[in-house]
Amino acid sequence: MGESEKVVHEEAVIVQSDWNYVLKEVAFPKFFIGIRRADEKHKFFNIQYTRHGYEVEDADEYHIKVEVTPQTLRVSTPTIDTLFIAPDDEIGNVHPSAIRSMDVSCTGNMIVSTDSSGNMSVINSMNGDVLRKLEGHIMDIYKCRFFPSGMVVLSAGMDLTVRVWSVETGQCVRTFKGHTQGYYLLWKFFKTEIYFCVFMITFIFFSCYCQLIAVSCESKKIVMYNVDEVAEVCSLCMDNIPLAVHFDYEFTSIIYVGDDKGMISVYDINKKGLKYSCVNDIFFYYRSAVRRLLSSRGAVIKLLSRSEGLFVAFNDGSMCCYNRDLSSVYPIFEFSGSDCDPIYDFACYKKYLYTASRDKIIRKYKIP
Repeated sequence: MGESEKVVHEEAVIVQSDWNYVLKEVAFPKFFIGIRRADEKHKFFNIQYTRHGYEVEDADEYHIKVEVTPQTLRVSTPTIDTLFIAPDDEIGNVHPSAIRSMDVSCTGNMIVSTDSSGNMSVINSMNGDVLRKLEGHIMDIYKCRFFPSGMVVLSAGMDLTVRVWSVETGQCVRTFKGHTQGYYLLWKFFKTEIYFCVFMITFIFFSCYCQLIAVSCESKKIVMYNVDEVAEVCSLCMDNIPLAVHFDYEFTSIIYVGDDKGMISVYDINKKGLKYSCVNDIFFYYRSAVRRLLSSRGAVIKLLSRSEGLFVAFNDGSMCCYNRDLSSVYPIFEFSGSDCDPIYDFACYKKYLYTASRDKIIRKYKIP
C-alpha cells in the first residue's frame, strides 16, 4: 500500500441520542458523551448542568469543552471538534416497519418513502399528512425517487420490478421487468426491452451531468461507464465490498466510496496508480486513493457530496458530515436522533436534511 493510500483512523465523539429531549424536559439536564479512538477503550463522561453552566465530569485529562443550545451541541477536544445537531421535526406515524428509502420533491413540499412491508406513501413535508398511497409492489420496496418535475415517482422492489408512478393520480403508469438477481439493467425509457446489463451490483450512481455512471460490485470493484456509448471508462479495485459510491458535486473526476467495513475513500479517477494486475490479457490499474478514513460506525450505507461537505449514513445509526477531502479525522457535523438504528436513506432540499431510519421515523434537520 502506497503512502497516498495510508488509512487514517477516525476519532469521534459519542453523544446520548436523545440529548436534546433531556435539555427540554429535565430541570437540571444530565446526559453522557464518549470519546472513541482506534485501538483504545471508549471513555464516557457525564455532562451536568450546574449553576456555572454545563460541565463535563472527570474529563480534565481529555480537555473536553462543550457549548450547548436547545438544538446544537458542540463538543471539542485538542483533536476533535464536532457540532451535533438535533432534528427540527420528526414524522413517525406513517410506516409500520423500517423505512427503506425516501426522497424529497424539487419544491421541498413532498416526501416519498417506502418500507419493508411493501408500503409507499407521498407525504406532506410540512405536517406529515399522507397525500397518496402508491400501491402495486409486493414485499419490500428498496428505492424510491422523485423525477425532476416532482410529480412522478420511480420505485424498485423485491418483486424485481421498476415502476413509474403519477403523484397526481397515485396510479402506476409504467412497469419495467427483466431483473432476476442483483444486476444493473439499462432500459430506453419509452421501451421495455433491456438495453445494457452489468452483473451483481451493490450500488449505482450517475455523475451530475449524467455522462458517467459508477457501478459498485460484490467482486470488490467499481466500474465507470460512459452512458451514451455504454463503454467502460475505468475501474477501481477495492480492499472491501463497496456499498455506496458518489461523484463529487463539483469535480466529476473525484469519486467517494464507502464499504462494508466502514471505510470512506476518495479517488481521483484521472490518476492511475503504479500497481496493476493482468487477468486474461486485460490490465486492471489500481488507482491510488487520495485519502482513506476508517470509522468504527459499521457499514457505509449512503454518501452525498454537497458544498457543506460529504454526508455519510452508517449502519450504526450515525449520520455525519465530513470535509470533502477527508482532511479531518472527525466529522464536522453529526445529526442526532437515531439510537443505533441504521440510516437507510437520506435526502437534502436546500439547507435541510431528511433522514429515514429503521426506527420508522423521518427526521428533518437544518444544515448549518
